[in-house]
Amino acid sequence: MGKELYWNEESEKLMEAARATLRKSYGRDYSESATVRLALAALIEWLTQEEKTMLKDEERERLCRATAFYNSSGEEYDELDRLSEPDDVVATRDTVDDFIETWGEPHERLETPDGLLLVWENIQTRKGARRGYLFVMDFGRARGSTGDAIIR
Repeated sequence: MGKELYWNEESEKLMEAARATLRKSYGRDYSESATVRLALAALIEWLTQEEKTMLKDEERERLCRATAFYNSSGEEYDELDRLSEPDDVVATRDTVDDFIETWGEPHERLETPDGLLLVWENIQTRKGARRGYLFVMDFGRARGSTGDAIIR
């Protein structure tokens, strides 16, 4: 019934926490029910998939440094040259090809000390937003993007 889920030590810890919550809330362990176990397993799988798309702080930082490199035309740069801050970086499962399909070919593919930075110019990322830049970096399991940045 359904596909086999990949279970690891973390999955078992999550399942045990769910069992404890069920016992505390309902006075018995409903997790032995096949339906409840499948629902919990699907939730655990979803949570672990979400974790794979999250960007690490260092990756967010790399994207921000790459925007500073872009803004300084590859010359010496510092934090004041950044066009984005780590909190503004969005993690996405969209592939680079998905970005190209949506926005067309990037205006620039810039090799920075922190990796390849894809740059789209004069992009309006959502209705009513000011046109600006869209920056994307591919980190393998996820892409980081930031947009609506205006050069200072």
